[in-house]
Amino acid sequence: MLKDSLASEMECSLVSNKNSDIILLHDQPLNGVVDYIEFHPETNQMLLIYEDGEMQEFGHKIEAAMAANIQNGTMVQVTLIVDKVIQSIEKTTFLVQEY
Repeated sequence: MLKDSLASEMECSLVSNKNSDIILLHDQPLNGVVDYIEFHPETNQMLLIYEDGEMQEFGHKIEAAMAANIQNGTMVQVTLIVDKVIQSIEKTTFLVQEY
């Protein structure tokens, strides 16, 4: 089942660098445990896949420079920040979907 996008539920953003380090920032607890995050380069979309099988679109289109940065990524730090204070950091697998 596809949930409403993460961006429609909370403030969230993605940051990366040329070393393919990836951080997903969000300001509210997620609705489950993320099993992995999947990037679809043909549409520049990202999906969060939860342990219970539910899927959720990130909700922001990934721009070309960001897409180039994350192409070789293997891990995402999913970071909850509330009132400018880091509450938790969870690491999850990152997959680039290539059909």
